[in-house]
Amino acid sequence: MSPLETLIARTEICELKAKYCRLLDTKQWEDFREIFLPDAEIDISDDVPAEIGGGTFVGRDRLVDNTRHFMGPGDSAHHVHGSEITFQDADNASGIWSMYDKVIFPPGKSPVPFQSKTGHGFYHERYTRTADGWKIAALRLQRLAQSTEPLTET
Repeated sequence: MSPLETLIARTEICELKAKYCRLLDTKQWEDFREIFLPDAEIDISDDVPAEIGGGTFVGRDRLVDNTRHFMGPGDSAHHVHGSEITFQDADNASGIWSMYDKVIFPPGKSPVPFQSKTGHGFYHERYTRTADGWKIAALRLQRLAQSTEPLTET
């Protein structure tokens, strides 16, 4: 890839990740689904315990279903920055993003055993360029720290 092609591809991947955060926080589930490859590999075992639906799995449909279940009732803010993007070739790349998030559930609406959560860590991702642009091929969330607030009464 030429330096210009690399810069354009890097910008497109950064825009994809910004879209990820916006679509997740605004709960635009169908558009959120489209930023992933159909067979995307997902590892959210650091974020959601297996006993309540977390873990490692394949497929954007399962990712969106899980995310809708766990995030749907809450208000959230996801922030990413400090991207490290490496290109394997013109159509494949990997990236690491620093992340911070906060999720707050209304009283009586939490699908998890806490009322709110604040955390930080890293997204580790792989990307593939398709005819429709860059898509997330794999996503692993690595939590470094997380704090929760206990459930409140309704």
